[in-house]
Amino acid sequence: MNNIKCKPFIKITAFILIWAIPLLADDFVKFQTARAEFSKGIILYNNGNYLAAVEYFRNALKRYPDYISAKDYIARSYKLAGFTDAAIAEFEALTRLMPNNPVFTSKLQSLRYREFLGNREPKFTDYVRNQEIKSVDMKKMSFQRPMDVAVDREKNVYITSFDAGRLTKIDLNGKGVFAIDFGRGSQLYGIDCNKDKLVISDYKKDRVLLLNTSGDVISEFGKTGNLPGEFQGPEGVCFDDKGNIYVVDNGNSRIQKFSPEGKFLFEFGKKGEYEGELNSPCGIAILDGVAYITDRLNRRIACFDESGNFLKNILKNEFNSPRGISVTGKKLMICDERKGLTWYDPATEAISQFKPLNENEEESFIRLFASAYDNDSFLYCLDYSEQSVKIFSPVERLYSNLDLDIAAIDSSQFPVIACYVYVRNREGNPVYNLDSRNFTIVEDNAPINQISVNHLKAMTNSVSSIFCVDRSNKALEYAKNVPWAAEFFFRSMRKNDAVKIVDFNSDYFDVNEFDWSMRRNLKLLETGEYAQGKKIGRTLYNSITNLVSRLNRRAVVLITDGSVAPDSFDQYSENTVIQYAKANYVPIYIISFNSPDEALVNIAKSTGGEVIRASQVNSLRTLYDKIKNTPEYRYILVYSTFKNKEFMGWWSDVRIDVNYKNLIGNERGGYFVPEKREYQQN
Repeated sequence: MNNIKCKPFIKITAFILIWAIPLLADDFVKFQTARAEFSKGIILYNNGNYLAAVEYFRNALKRYPDYISAKDYIARSYKLAGFTDAAIAEFEALTRLMPNNPVFTSKLQSLRYREFLGNREPKFTDYVRNQEIKSVDMKKMSFQRPMDVAVDREKNVYITSFDAGRLTKIDLNGKGVFAIDFGRGSQLYGIDCNKDKLVISDYKKDRVLLLNTSGDVISEFGKTGNLPGEFQGPEGVCFDDKGNIYVVDNGNSRIQKFSPEGKFLFEFGKKGEYEGELNSPCGIAILDGVAYITDRLNRRIACFDESGNFLKNILKNEFNSPRGISVTGKKLMICDERKGLTWYDPATEAISQFKPLNENEEESFIRLFASAYDNDSFLYCLDYSEQSVKIFSPVERLYSNLDLDIAAIDSSQFPVIACYVYVRNREGNPVYNLDSRNFTIVEDNAPINQISVNHLKAMTNSVSSIFCVDRSNKALEYAKNVPWAAEFFFRSMRKNDAVKIVDFNSDYFDVNEFDWSMRRNLKLLETGEYAQGKKIGRTLYNSITNLVSRLNRRAVVLITDGSVAPDSFDQYSENTVIQYAKANYVPIYIISFNSPDEALVNIAKSTGGEVIRASQVNSLRTLYDKIKNTPEYRYILVYSTFKNKEFMGWWSDVRIDVNYKNLIGNERGGYFVPEKREYQQN
């Protein structure tokens, strides 16, 4: 009886299987053909050919419309290729398809915000407490009776302290790097940082020290007295934009200016309460050629020009006992040990009191002595009484993620995997100098325990550049000057450097492969042919593509008469070129024989390069060093996978997370496990 009842069910099941198996098989075949196209796209993507990769990802979608990874990589490719509008459209489609995916939502919000922001600087008005570095927690690297704070371009924090004349260095993750005691009787006071140099005042020993950021003393100058170059308790110190050093000579109620090498130049100010006079001056900062001094006992800010001429006094109710003073953008940060932190805009004379959210004024500071900003807009405030540095974050940062891009994954040395990663803040600015403590990697749900974060510092003692030479008819009159303008750069090159030359008019032409020889490159610059057309956008775009995968310092140098033509940006717009260069950290420099068009100025400025007039010989001479010393913003995360040859052809899902000062970001990527012969040949 049971067998009779089962027969209809068996027949129905068999009927379904007869029809379903071919459908499933057909679906599988479609996915496999789509996967083959996706694989070709991944190869191009990992080589930095983002725009070319889009075609293969779209082919994968045609064969298998539900291929989410292909849709994801189309959006990523457009983003890294500089086509921001197209990337936004793709991420919008992905968020409609997967509204609960936080990665897609975060990337879409970041791109929209940057489009809204444009070239404007973000205006942060509200801050929240992020972290606090306490002397007691630093143990052997404590900083008792701290006086001043500075932050270098690598976001290391330096603190001077009166006790034992100690200088403490703390890295961007809050770990002590060193604590140097400058001998019995030393009492360190002021500090400032300029590139890789530090200047420090020793209050007790009446001297000023110049150091490198490793803590090595380069030189020192000064002794006790009131003659030029002598001090009575030096306090605040600062560099100007030429590297000159200003020292607040507190006991002598004056300011002394020195050359970058420590040679006395001149002094200004004297004791008193009238115009041009000082009473217990403490801190100093230079903004737009004006020296601003905290005139503590006169309860004001005294202003002098760079030649020492008195300009005016700034008197505000917010000043009771002003001490430290520093610059952020075009504003001054004035630290008053009784009234806290004040922002002052010299251009508008607007003044505002710093009041962090969720804290009252008494909670914030007891005796605020100094403050400083880092390149990520974190604010560091040194409280003398609490012996701590309080770190504040813009509230906008607290509720936004870091933007992490996996620009490429290299499996050619399998089982060693290298992930090329970019980390940016909400505004699109690079977040650099992170280390292995800031990253985690998970491959196919398995955590990777050992990660090497190669910040390319050991690999970038060289420069790869592409010189794009304008061979339009309008530039013909400057043909003989082109080799002359480039020779300044070529003479600075070394054998591990490389230059590629590209000519352009109605199209662009690769003149050579990357080469280090000055003689060969100069000869090529002498032989270009001039014609109609001026394809600037196409030339710059393709030049960036040729530099994306190179591991040393990179730059595009455009030599031109300075004009643009109707066809200059017909294929790749000015904005696309800018977004592409910014997405991959490739600056564009313009060497112009005439006053350059606004589009060229905008390209140079927006990408981190600059415009150099051919008549500016000193700028031509220093161009190579400027490029070579450009900060490196890319990361290479290297690890060994647990997979072996049995996984050949397997798609490995890679998730990378970053955490920096409680800001987080993540990204998924992946690679196909290569066939054995592929990685054995490398």
